[in-house]
Amino acid sequence: MTDRLGLSVVVPTFDGCEHVLRLLRALEEQTLPRDEFEVVVVVDGSEDGTKEALEAFDAGFRLRSLFQENRGRSAARNAGIAAAAGDVVVFVDDDIEPAPTFLAVLSAAHREGKHVAAVGAVHCRADEHTPPFARYWGRRFDDFTTRLIGRSSPLDWSETYSGALAVRRSDLLAVGGFQETFDGYGLEDFELALRLRDHGLGFELFPDAVAYHHYDKDFGTAAREAESRGRSAVIFAALHPHEDADFDPKDVTPPSVARRLVRYVLPRMSIMLPFLPGLVIRGVSVFERVSPRPLSFSYTLGLEYFYLLGKQQARRDGRLTAKERLP
Repeated sequence: MTDRLGLSVVVPTFDGCEHVLRLLRALEEQTLPRDEFEVVVVVDGSEDGTKEALEAFDAGFRLRSLFQENRGRSAARNAGIAAAAGDVVVFVDDDIEPAPTFLAVLSAAHREGKHVAAVGAVHCRADEHTPPFARYWGRRFDDFTTRLIGRSSPLDWSETYSGALAVRRSDLLAVGGFQETFDGYGLEDFELALRLRDHGLGFELFPDAVAYHHYDKDFGTAAREAESRGRSAVIFAALHPHEDADFDPKDVTPPSVARRLVRYVLPRMSIMLPFLPGLVIRGVSVFERVSPRPLSFSYTLGLEYFYLLGKQQARRDGRLTAKERLP
């Protein structure tokens, strides 16, 4: 029996050509021997030249590309799982840049025989050219990663993320992979982690499995993703009605007038005033240009509004029926 453990790096991408190429170049610099891993890029309906760029990329490792109509990240990752030849699947988002030892650390984690889902330590990169919202988001995520690194206890399933996650392929197949009912943005990784927990897996952060997130989205894009995440929260609750999972923004004491407005008034007003979400995005963009001091507060409230708006829309539309629930 060989002591080598094959890794399959699965990368879902949609219109992320430049990100994917940067990721592939970073994978060329891995210290893990190139015959111990492969890369499977699943192009989820991209129309930005990703397909052609992958076909032209001269990789020093085994690189395979799969192409499908746009079906969402869950479906793309499941296609990668199905095609993976490695014993361990490493999910990496296309805007992640792994440090040279990233794969070696995750490989060693599984070679030690631990029955775990191994999570890499993702840090956000920013410089003087990084837009204001991307700096805000990067600080939030770095604070989250720092808290996890500073803790001695294992991760909870709700603290995992699929942007840098390594799981044995047999465990992924045993739980059925990602739930494709999540066809938008958000929570599909938590939902998978919940089922992996019930399957008996623990979750462990490996601080030396360093990767960098090149986050370049503006507030408008992030707002619509928060809206989709709100819809995903309703899907999650329908799939797991007996699980005490709360993804809502946490209350502050005492809640400010602005937060009360965002929580209880604006989402309801948006039903009668469909132009309101666009107005909120434009309002935040005005703050970005003229008044940087309250930006963090504006971003936080804006994202809360869109998340709650998504939940409201999903409930009104009957987003998930009982027939779609997991057994």
